[in-house]
Amino acid sequence: MIKNSVKVILPLYVLFQVVFQIFLGPLTCKAAQEALDVDGQTVNEVPAKGMPTLLDLGGDCLPCELQDRIVKRVLPDYKGKVAFIWIEVEKNLENRAHWKVDLVPTLIFFDKNGHEVERTSGYMKESKMRTLLDKLASE
Repeated sequence: MIKNSVKVILPLYVLFQVVFQIFLGPLTCKAAQEALDVDGQTVNEVPAKGMPTLLDLGGDCLPCELQDRIVKRVLPDYKGKVAFIWIEVEKNLENRAHWKVDLVPTLIFFDKNGHEVERTSGYMKESKMRTLLDKLASE
C-alpha cells in the first residue's frame, strides 16, 4: 500500500515542481544570514523605527520562494510607506529562536511604533497581504 502511494505521490510532486518552474521562472536560493532590506543592504534595526514593517522570515524552500514573489510584486506599491525586511532563518537557528519561528515562511507585520500586529506562518495570499499593508500604511 505504501509503495503504491509513493509511486503516485512522487511523480505528482516532481510535476508540481516542473510546472511552477515553467510558469514562474527559475527558483533562486537566498543565502543571506542577516536582516536585509529590499535593496540587499544590511538592516541593524528590526522592526524599522518609525515606519510600519513587514518582516519576512524564510529560507530556500518552495513555499518561501513563492511567498517572496508575492512580496516582490506588492513592494513597489508600498515603497516609502512600509519597510520590507527579510531574514533567512532556515540556517540561522538564533534568528529562528529569537523570532519564535516554527514554520517558514513566517510573516510578521509591525505598526510604526514597532508593535507586532499580525503574524502568519505559511503562505499568505496577495490580497490578504495588501489588506494588512494598506491598514498599516494608512495609520
